[in-house]
Amino acid sequence: MVAIGWGLGLVFGAGVAVVFMAPSWLNFALLGISMSVFHMWEWLFVALKRPHDLSGHSFLLDHSTEYTIAWGFCITEYLVERYFFPGLKQHTNLTLLGFSIVAAGQFLRTLSMATAGANFNHCIEEDKRDDHKLVTTGIYGVLRHPSYMGWFWWCVAMQIMLANPISSLAFAVVAWKFFSERIQYEEQTLIEQFGNAYQEYRKKTRTGIPFIA
Repeated sequence: MVAIGWGLGLVFGAGVAVVFMAPSWLNFALLGISMSVFHMWEWLFVALKRPHDLSGHSFLLDHSTEYTIAWGFCITEYLVERYFFPGLKQHTNLTLLGFSIVAAGQFLRTLSMATAGANFNHCIEEDKRDDHKLVTTGIYGVLRHPSYMGWFWWCVAMQIMLANPISSLAFAVVAWKFFSERIQYEEQTLIEQFGNAYQEYRKKTRTGIPFIA
């Protein structure tokens, strides 16, 4: 875990340095900064709220093989397009728009995790714990899956920030499919655990992800 933490810290530091020393690489630097902040927060949250679950997996860097391939593809697309079409990657307004949405997505996920506290888990809990509560206050009073909404817009906006046309479309489709299936499964589990209370709660809230009610 220490090595992973140091690695993410180095990526963050390098990203900050590039912002000031090589501004033509601004969007790529913001990618490194955003990725390191996201994964460090995921680990820190578990350390603070669910220390008994803490491990190297808490960084979510090994979320899935598909996750690793997707980010490898987006970085490859950026570098290839930058080589052949350097002007495509120099749209500062597009970079700032994408980064603004990335930051908003990160804030939303952070807020939702902090609000849920120990009730939040990276894994869907199929068996209800005695101390597991249905959180319906704060941001959860409006959105029932705010952490998913934040993550969805975070990863899609990252491609906008990088001016990656192929990955922008691919991430939107793949991320939507992933969260659609995950939400459907998770909500069925929550109905089994909380019964009518969750069904009523679901009627009053939205997911915040397009075309997922």
